[in-house]
Amino acid sequence: MFNRRICRTAGVTLAVAAIAAPAASAMPLGDGPVTRGLYQPVQPEETQNLMNPDTRDYAEGRGTYNAPEVVVVSQPAPKPITASGIDWEDVGIGAGGLLGIVVIGAGGALILMHRRTPGQLAS
Repeated sequence: MFNRRICRTAGVTLAVAAIAAPAASAMPLGDGPVTRGLYQPVQPEETQNLMNPDTRDYAEGRGTYNAPEVVVVSQPAPKPITASGIDWEDVGIGAGGLLGIVVIGAGGALILMHRRTPGQLAS
C-alpha cells in the first residue's frame, strides 16, 4: 500500500513538473517587464518586400553601369599525383582487420562445437 502511494505521488509530481517546465521557460529574459499584453499580436518590424530583385536594384541605383571592376585571379595548376606502388600502411590495416575477423570466427566456432563426450557426467 505504501509503495502504491509513493508511485502515485511521484507520478503526479512528475506530471505537474512536465506541465510547469515549458511555462517557466517561456518567460522572457530581458532586463525589464514586457510592455505588450498577453494576447496582443507581435507586429513584424519590417514588412516583406515582394518586388522583383531586379526592380529593387534599379530603385536603389544599382545596375550594370556602376558595377565594380572584375579581377581575375589564376591559380597554379595542381601537381600530378604519381603512383609509387603499394601503400603498405593500408595493406597492414586490411590484413589486421581480416586476421581479427578470422580469430573471432574461429573462437565462435570453437565455442559452438565444444560438446561433452559421452563419458562425462554433468556437474
